[in-house]
Amino acid sequence: MSLFDDLCRRSGLGESAFIHDREHLVLTDGALALACLTQENFLHRSPAIFPPGARTSDFKAIHSNLVSFTKSCRMTSEGAHIRLQQSMNWPADARKLVLDAIMLPSLAASVGRDVENVARRKVSREHSLVGRTLRLVRSARNRFARIGASPRGLEESDTVLAAARMAQGGSASVASLLTSMVHYSALHPDSAIENSTRSILNETLRSAPPAWLIVREIANRSAAPDALLPFLSADVNSIAICTYLIHRDTRYWEDPERWMPSRWITADRNPPSFIPFGAGVERCIGQGIVYAVAEAVYEQIRHQIPNLRITNAKRFSGGPLYAASSFSTRVEK
Repeated sequence: MSLFDDLCRRSGLGESAFIHDREHLVLTDGALALACLTQENFLHRSPAIFPPGARTSDFKAIHSNLVSFTKSCRMTSEGAHIRLQQSMNWPADARKLVLDAIMLPSLAASVGRDVENVARRKVSREHSLVGRTLRLVRSARNRFARIGASPRGLEESDTVLAAARMAQGGSASVASLLTSMVHYSALHPDSAIENSTRSILNETLRSAPPAWLIVREIANRSAAPDALLPFLSADVNSIAICTYLIHRDTRYWEDPERWMPSRWITADRNPPSFIPFGAGVERCIGQGIVYAVAEAVYEQIRHQIPNLRITNAKRFSGGPLYAASSFSTRVEK
């Protein structure tokens, strides 16, 4: 039985944790998950942004750059004029919209400043940015030439590469979130109109977390939090945190299967059973960008929601894979 099938089978049983295939301990309790994510030295960190062997100074530089990049994304989002197209395919069109209208312009501004600093330090190793950011590298090389430095690119640990990764990965995460927000809103237009954008965003993250399963290998078994010890067998070598089931814990959420943005009017902003971006050192560093961009974009398109119709939902997925669904929409006059 696959882990996905096992999760679906156990949904609603009220278990705090269970072992899958002897090696994986799956957590479905928010408090237990938080204890693991915030326990120092217990889990290996995600290498998505910070490369293995990176120094503390690299973390600080990357974090500082991403704070600036987040502010740039927020300003670009608020200044952009975004409307839903007459017909759209989700999430493909949403990702292109976010990448072209917000992420790349914001990245260009960040790269423009950092490239000059890197050039003055005479960085000697060449590295090209991934995917569609290649055009920014060409622009960067021109900037190197103008100030008389050698156009050799950027180091792996440099903050510019981290920002490029955020532009690529961030556009996918924001598009996934916007896709779920639009789908829920189209099905429940009254709730979409009556509630704030932040409430709609949070409720969508609760109902359809883009990262429905967070898996980390155990780094130091002796550092395990005490609350986890009753569940931790000798064969377990990784922890799988199921945000999808944690966000449906009836101890914290009334009628959890229902998409209800109004619950956030009085809900705790940081309940232990709400961890769409992880927690502690494992908290996604792109959280600020996702909130800034998704909130700004949705605020600009929400007036079109009453006229939005879902025209093709054949590839729509329920359950934990809701955030991976694809469908088409049409704006009716």
